[in-house]
Amino acid sequence: MRTVTKLGESSLNISRSKFLGYCKPITNEFEAEEFLKEIKRKHPQAKHIVYVYKVEPNIVKKFNSSEPSGTGAPPILSIIEKNQLTNIVVAVVRYFGGVLLGTGGLVRAYGDTATEAITTAIIKELTMYHKYQVKLKYNEVSIIEKLDLIVLDRDFSETIKYTVATKSDNLPFDDVIYLEDVWL
Repeated sequence: MRTVTKLGESSLNISRSKFLGYCKPITNEFEAEEFLKEIKRKHPQAKHIVYVYKVEPNIVKKFNSSEPSGTGAPPILSIIEKNQLTNIVVAVVRYFGGVLLGTGGLVRAYGDTATEAITTAIIKELTMYHKYQVKLKYNEVSIIEKLDLIVLDRDFSETIKYTVATKSDNLPFDDVIYLEDVWL
């Protein structure tokens, strides 16, 4: 899976219209909607706020914000798909400058603004891991360090609890609890 690692921003001025691009990694629809509310609060005077978000497993939502059909959200979605990205939200804010850009001009403006925002957000390849909680005896701690595991957390109390991530789904311990799949 490919996504972005941080907030990305861009700004383009085209024929007196100002286009501001925002791109952010997300893990679910709620995060996307909250980010979009933040963008709308930040730009209450904007004429258009066009957005697309894509979340695993196969959720895609796009909003054209009354731009002519095919000129706002489709070019943004095309950029997301061209880069094979998921778990991402891209919003482009347009302050209309009084000059009509035409269909081709709008497609280029929204696409270029989205591309620049994504570029500044840095694309990263993620791998799916299985996340587990393992309860260990003190004499088993050395075993866990020898396995191909990513240790996410350790809790040393009466029992030892490790939270680990691995590509494998077979762990050589008696007390293992599957938690979820995670992208790292």
